[in-house]
Amino acid sequence: MSKRTYEDLVEGFEKATNLLDVLVAQNHSCFTLTEYKDNLPNGSFDYGGRQRFIFNSNIARVTNYNQKRTMRDFAEFLGENIFVKKGNLKDFTDAFIEKFFPKYKKTNFNKNKKAKKEILKALIDYYIDLKMFGMTLTVTGLNGQYTGPIQVYDSESLNDVYTNEDDASITTCLVEKKSSGSKRNKEGSGVGKSYKIRYALMSGFSEIRPQLSEFYNLTYRDIKKFDMFNALAPSHCISHSKGNRRTRLYLRFESKTKLFAMEDIGKTMKFIPLVEPRLVSTINDYEIDVTETVKTLNKVKEHITAVYLYEKTDVGNGIKYFVNKKDENGNIEKSETMPFSQILKKYISDMKVVEINPYAEIEEGYYTNNS
Repeated sequence: MSKRTYEDLVEGFEKATNLLDVLVAQNHSCFTLTEYKDNLPNGSFDYGGRQRFIFNSNIARVTNYNQKRTMRDFAEFLGENIFVKKGNLKDFTDAFIEKFFPKYKKTNFNKNKKAKKEILKALIDYYIDLKMFGMTLTVTGLNGQYTGPIQVYDSESLNDVYTNEDDASITTCLVEKKSSGSKRNKEGSGVGKSYKIRYALMSGFSEIRPQLSEFYNLTYRDIKKFDMFNALAPSHCISHSKGNRRTRLYLRFESKTKLFAMEDIGKTMKFIPLVEPRLVSTINDYEIDVTETVKTLNKVKEHITAVYLYEKTDVGNGIKYFVNKKDENGNIEKSETMPFSQILKKYISDMKVVEINPYAEIEEGYYTNNS
């Protein structure tokens, strides 16, 4: 195929009336606030299964691998094709070749570079996680690497996070019962540890970048799926350690050009506890100061086409945000608290806001003829 250019991407975008299957042509910066309650967001083997923290602090950390695993599991639940999962990747690759490219079953890909490229491209086309996040394939004879257009970064808590370190021991009967004379407990019971955090509001950041690679095939349909994954995937984790979490806010800023990319606006938000920090356990126990966030967005709004927003509320009750403003005498005056969607409309009124309904069909709403 001929070399792809940015002009090709932009031309496709500008000519399309329905963008769903058009290649993404702009930079996108994505931000999330995810709530974790009485669970283990991301344990570390190095610390006995305890929660990961930024060194010498109470700031919890969730790795990008954990976040992508959550999205992959949710995508698979929805029926999407997922490549990176439990099992032998060579078996997955061999099965893929046998199903779609039986003529290459006995091919030496080290010698047949054309066939190798064809298989790698087909894998990326077929599996949604490879299309989004890329891959490093180390299967014998078919090794290859592709840096995906969506890069997810480690997330950090806005609040100080506290664990149940002094109350983590649990008893269980789900261990092997040994025969008489064994040193193991004859009743088949045991003692273990179940580490949890009380409450964490994690700030996450990811970027979507168009590419000139011939493997690049990310469309606006895929971006809508990524929006849905960010909005709904956390709340679909049903295991004991991963349950009881949800996305409270998701924002995707669409840039006007290939040159502009936003920084992580999570760094501009301040967590203001309304109770003793160790006792924070619900969204009613804190507020978020977004004064610097509003200033930042007002500075860069000329580079942004639109912000796509999902905000989780419980019967109208969500996280409360506020802005500090100076009155006519120069005194700092706190605004009333409100949802973030209202913050955007009130303090950055000329920024286009598109609300995301993650439950709607992909063929409906933004990026379609029905928008």
